[in-house]
Amino acid sequence: METTRSWLPDYRSGAITRRTFLKATVAGAGAAALIACGGDDGGPGIQFQDAASVREPGAVWRSQDSWTLADETGAAVSGGTYPGSVDEAQDEHWDPVTVSSSTYRRHIYEQLMQRNSRPGIDPASQEGQYAIGGLAESWEFADGGLTVTFTLRPNVKFQNIAPVNGRVMDMDDWRTSTQRNAQEGTYRSFFNDIVDSVQYPDRTHMVLRLKAPYAPLNEVLPLYTWGWAIMPKELNTDVDLAKQIAIGTGFKQTGQVPTVDHA
Repeated sequence: METTRSWLPDYRSGAITRRTFLKATVAGAGAAALIACGGDDGGPGIQFQDAASVREPGAVWRSQDSWTLADETGAAVSGGTYPGSVDEAQDEHWDPVTVSSSTYRRHIYEQLMQRNSRPGIDPASQEGQYAIGGLAESWEFADGGLTVTFTLRPNVKFQNIAPVNGRVMDMDDWRTSTQRNAQEGTYRSFFNDIVDSVQYPDRTHMVLRLKAPYAPLNEVLPLYTWGWAIMPKELNTDVDLAKQIAIGTGFKQTGQVPTVDHA
């Protein structure tokens, strides 16, 4: 099975009123456990390690340097659990289409395109800002930039949570997600200002017909404020359910969501 995995977890801390813990099922186990530590470079008593010494006892590692770690995906095996968590406030519902602010979306849901985030690529570099295929395996411009055709990445599965139960993503998921984004999405104005119509000619292609050629499209589609989350059709047709549970294609899925009362 070929799936898209964008594994660059965030490690943050702070006082919050509600904590969202995201457990991640990782198809490729083998990444080092990283500890993000605040403070300036070379601060008193803190010596940040380089990639060569990250596994040494007592090593302190900055998550923003994760791109310098060796690519170990070739030795990955299926299975395993990444015991991480995200300590950020989640005060709204779980529907990524209509939520006004989301700390979990990038962890659970994926989009058609994403940034070029992988070992050896500095996220701050020009190469790191390039758009690469996410849930879209490829895309092609035609008609002088007025038409963009996206090809669905095959064999991508949703998380094994009812009522979706780990089934393979299909074009109906793209269609219902795109329609909801255009009609209800928090950032729908960006999409509707540029896109004239959307067509689905077959089971593996989606065609955006633009109102005018839009040069920055490659740059903005990976952004969560312009791009949109691909959700299972089961949630798109039951918005109340979409607000209660999150089921995406990302390598993280919801685990424990406790409510902390500091009153």
